[in-house]
Amino acid sequence: MPNGSDIDFVAQIGKFYQTSQEWLQKLLDGRPVSLGAKLELLAEYQAYNGFIQDDMTQVQRCKIPEDSTGDNPERVLFAQFNPRRSQRGKGAGRISAPDGIKPVNGNCFLCPENVAWQQCGLEFAYHFTVNKSEFNAMCNPFPMAHTHMTIAAAAHEPQQFIEMGSGRDLERVKRVISDLLSIISLAPDFIGFYNGLGAGASIPTHFHYQLFKRHFVEQSYPIELAVKQLIRNGHKTPFVVDSHNYPITFIYFSGRREEICNQVSRVVEKLLEGCGHSPNLSVNVVATIDHEQNQKEGSGANYYKLYLIPRDIDSSMSPGRKGVVGGLEVLGEIVFTEPSEQESYLQGHIDYRYVSRILRAVESRTVSDFLGRMAKTLIL
Repeated sequence: MPNGSDIDFVAQIGKFYQTSQEWLQKLLDGRPVSLGAKLELLAEYQAYNGFIQDDMTQVQRCKIPEDSTGDNPERVLFAQFNPRRSQRGKGAGRISAPDGIKPVNGNCFLCPENVAWQQCGLEFAYHFTVNKSEFNAMCNPFPMAHTHMTIAAAAHEPQQFIEMGSGRDLERVKRVISDLLSIISLAPDFIGFYNGLGAGASIPTHFHYQLFKRHFVEQSYPIELAVKQLIRNGHKTPFVVDSHNYPITFIYFSGRREEICNQVSRVVEKLLEGCGHSPNLSVNVVATIDHEQNQKEGSGANYYKLYLIPRDIDSSMSPGRKGVVGGLEVLGEIVFTEPSEQESYLQGHIDYRYVSRILRAVESRTVSDFLGRMAKTLIL
């Protein structure tokens, strides 16, 4: 056991870490750039100091067309082979607090009080506020995309999208959507998403979003391509996209922040009514800036695109595949981490149908059936 002087030394080291965190916060606050640019600077620093442990040079990204002739370029899915992503739970590797340090909230990996000792003083966060909600932006040590960030609530609160039986169901929904859209407005080159319980949420006890910068090669993800095709065919937002047009059923919204928040709230209310107020209802939410509409409207415009994918808490994984299906997967990019999966692709076994089945396997059948019956009257 260490003596009192040893414990005091550990406490002094903790103060040094806190000073470093404050210095980094002040440095980033002083940069006259967007939140997105500050996140990129944070990621550069975290790669330099060794916290980000994967530079993604081993990642291979493949486009998988539905039609091998290429006659319909909008019907594609992506496969990402990312061998180091399987180590994402390790961070810098410490799971027990050293003597003299008291963990909080069951060793939660997103609580600032735990971050210093868990990540051996390597991980730092950028603190910011939107809509009076406080968040800490932290880098992912084993990213699945460029500048992959976790945006964690400063306070320790659960990840639930819907507070069943609380009487504040729709209030909570509006807050989740409003804060996500507001964050995206400050990082317009990023894609933001929220994974609900059983829908890819890796830390269900602490509320968080995830952001990553749009890939510099592929400007549109498959879910976006599906929506673009339907809009060209005359669909007016918001609308339901069913399994005839995309492997997993979802609802697409576009417009200003308040308009989308109200529409999502009404849709969720109808989903709860139509599905018997099931406590199993969860969601993925994906949000981006609507750059085209903003350009049309001129300076100061803030229009968004939002994809709401209903999920079932008990259907987080597809049979025969390791890993949960979360935000990147519902965008249409399935992450594979096992060498055997890469070999299967090289042998031609991972095709459009195979990847589609991964998404369909986690679809909430109750919700998709309800949306299919109510598609014309669900959206008000």
